[in-house]
Amino acid sequence: MTTIQTMASIDKNHKLTLKVPKKVKPGPHQIVVLIDEVQKKVKGGRQPFPNLKSLNWNHWPSSSKFNREDIYGEEGR
Repeated sequence: MTTIQTMASIDKNHKLTLKVPKKVKPGPHQIVVLIDEVQKKVKGGRQPFPNLKSLNWNHWPSSSKFNREDIYGEEGR
């Protein structure tokens, strides 16, 4: 099995053309296509999620604890 991750364009006729590496032999192959939509700015410069607030953290507070007992308590998970 070979995994190929690349960018592709789909034309107005809904046709997808993909160039694969030379190590893939010619002939029939079973393939899976996963389409991950590319996020674009909306016309006018607006962001796709205008109500989403951005958090700007430079570092975790020095009092932060991340050991298992502090996260889950004495009962565990």
